[in-house]
Amino acid sequence: LHMYSLFSRMDPQRHDLYWIFDGLLKRLEELGGPEQVSVFDFGCGVAHSGLAFTAAGYRTVCVDVMSEYLNFQRFMADVRGLEPILVRAESEEDFYDTGSDGHRYGLVIEWSSFEHIRDARKAVEALTAGLVPGGYFVTTTFCKDWTPELLEHYRRDSYEDEIFEEYMSPELDVWLRERYDVLSPPNTLAKVLVKKG
Repeated sequence: LHMYSLFSRMDPQRHDLYWIFDGLLKRLEELGGPEQVSVFDFGCGVAHSGLAFTAAGYRTVCVDVMSEYLNFQRFMADVRGLEPILVRAESEEDFYDTGSDGHRYGLVIEWSSFEHIRDARKAVEALTAGLVPGGYFVTTTFCKDWTPELLEHYRRDSYEDEIFEEYMSPELDVWLRERYDVLSPPNTLAKVLVKKG
């Protein structure tokens, strides 16, 4: 319960998903709505970002490596009468491929997950493979305006310096900016990357 209250991405008291949720729904509607596009929540943890999109009518896939987190997600979904697709990753190197499940994605969310992931480029490729042109990749890790303090926070939050250096590599930043336009919405920790056509 402590983690649930601490990490809820829909908390108006924090600079989280709450502040951009309406804009994300608007973009999903522009991409065809629930009949045309799905939502993917990578590293869902115990936050209820994915459940919010499920409640809005979207097929939503929530993935985490921790079965306890997914059990909590299932409990919260059951209480609300929601049916997200909950997937347990076998390891932190097991990346759900949105391009291989037969669905089109209008939104991929990554909130403080890449600090723990090896092979960041491989992960991003898999997670966003099914993202349609104009779709949004919401990330708290990539294409940010880094300050020394923020860099140090991310370095400490990563398990190893090697992981930090990989997701912070200039090559990955260039690769992402070649494929996405970068938006900086106010009042949120996230960057919104818009997939180029």
